[in-house]
Amino acid sequence: MEEMTIERSQDARDPQKSTLKVTGKLTIEQASRFKEVLVAALAQAGDLTLDVTGVTALDLSALQLFCSGHRTAVLQGKRLTVAHTGSGVFDQVKSDAGFQRHIGCDKDDTNSCLWVEERTDG
Repeated sequence: MEEMTIERSQDARDPQKSTLKVTGKLTIEQASRFKEVLVAALAQAGDLTLDVTGVTALDLSALQLFCSGHRTAVLQGKRLTVAHTGSGVFDQVKSDAGFQRHIGCDKDDTNSCLWVEERTDG
């Protein structure tokens, strides 16, 4: 089984911005550990980016934790984003789970919902 690793880094130019880089499997087996790290990172950062470009497996439990983390960030006046460019795992699981949206939830007054699809039409 491929282990999940999490590296936390802070932006040298802006100490309020942090990144959690997750690699390996992020599934139900890792959910408890990931939640602990996510909660701690949100408590310490102003803006947090979850870099999941190195994630090789993802499931619904991870998407739910991303959503919960985003909601917590919004309620605290912070920003949580997911960086996933170059990896189809996030997009595929999001699509398979039906998480795409055209508008965010009722708490998303910053229009930063992780699930909102970018519109390409004029």
